Amino acid sequence: MKRHHFYPYVLLLLAALLMQGCLKEQEDIFDEKPTERLEDFLDRFKSVLESSEDGWVMDYYPQPDQSIGGVAYIVKFKDGEITAWWENRPGQSKTSNYSFKRNSGPMLSFDTYNEFLHYYAEGRNSSSLYQGYKGDFEFRLDSIVGNDHVYMHGNRTNNVIALHRFTGNPDEYLAEASQNAEDIIVDYLEGTYAQASIRGEVAPASRRIDFTVTDAGKVKEYSRAYLFTNQGLRLYRPVTINGKPMQDFKLATTGEGRQELQCLDEGLTDLKLSVVVPEGYCFYNEFAGTYTLLHYEIDLNEPYTTTVQLVPNPDGKTYSLTGLCKEEGKWAAQLKYLKTNGTLLWLGQSIGTTTEGWEIWIAPYTKKRTGTMTGTVYKDDTIGFELRKSGDTDKFVLNFNSYDPKGTNNVTSFRMRCYSGSTNKGNPTEDLWMKYFKQDGEEYSDYSLYYPETMTKQ
Repeated sequence: MKRHHFYPYVLLLLAALLMQGCLKEQEDIFDEKPTERLEDFLDRFKSVLESSEDGWVMDYYPQPDQSIGGVAYIVKFKDGEITAWWENRPGQSKTSNYSFKRNSGPMLSFDTYNEFLHYYAEGRNSSSLYQGYKGDFEFRLDSIVGNDHVYMHGNRTNNVIALHRFTGNPDEYLAEASQNAEDIIVDYLEGTYAQASIRGEVAPASRRIDFTVTDAGKVKEYSRAYLFTNQGLRLYRPVTINGKPMQDFKLATTGEGRQELQCLDEGLTDLKLSVVVPEGYCFYNEFAGTYTLLHYEIDLNEPYTTTVQLVPNPDGKTYSLTGLCKEEGKWAAQLKYLKTNGTLLWLGQSIGTTTEGWEIWIAPYTKKRTGTMTGTVYKDDTIGFELRKSGDTDKFVLNFNSYDPKGTNNVTSFRMRCYSGSTNKGNPTEDLWMKYFKQDGEEYSDYSLYYPETMTKQ
């Protein structure tokens, strides 16, 4: 594979400048002068960059220590213009200008403002981000490898920025990369290859993996940033396994529904790392079933149990909770699967309308455990309960935990309320409210679900 480097040209140019006084009349021993070599190198870079009709995948790493990981762009060069697609703005692109500079060496510059390409470089009106994310928009040109890979260094961060020849639809590629970022749920990675055991502690928020490789009693540690690709993820720099570089992975799902990273690098394609999820994590299909819901009457003196069902919806992202309504099949609550946590969210929601046309809500209620009606009912679809599997029992038990992203409300119960716009119309007027059963089998109905505590799969 042919690699074109510029470093020899830089040295020659510097030597020529230093010695031009004493060697002014000496004939050049090369066919081209250093300045001509520089121009040839830039012409070569420009030709290669513009030769890809669909552009290039750019592995971009802001921050000198790659502390926030990498981000994927698709960039296309043509006639001095660069069009960029960015994984954080799917379905959009921005076009600006680029140019080559001849400072201390050949450089590529995104020299007119581009909202996507300058996002990590521009400063903000903030004491912590006055330098932005210390990203780059000027790059020192390093090498071309086989016309399919271009390597640069960020002028500010000194990070390696790689360009990989791309064929396809930029929006589809970045959508797939973003989906992989959303799909992977990982606490750590583990696997073996030849005599080596591999463990990777993953920090998703900073897109970093700390690898420990044990081989023949010798332990080596590597810390690597990563970014997501349309197949899986790619490390900033490879990790050496059995003398071979490990860098590119495909995210795959096994027959048991578990995830693994399959290495794509030459010589390591049979290397697989299992994706180990956090303790108590549940995959979507694990929630389906019939449950015993444990809750309490208003004074917390009497426990109630109600049989309910979690029924998966066709979207593969939500569940219907049935069994709370006296009229069979009416008013199922909708619970959202929170993939990042492996939990279910039961939030406030509208579940129907009355004959008067009022909205019927399962409304979050911050009722205090005092035996009184102290508390506030909210028409709010952002707060409620998070249902998380308990790790303290062999049974499949979901615990109810108050959920409020803002951290301002302690939700303890639900109330059924009717609303006309924002006006509270009180309890429903129809006989469709929630039903409960005491443990002795006596039926009891109410407009409220007080203090739900657990749901145990039957």
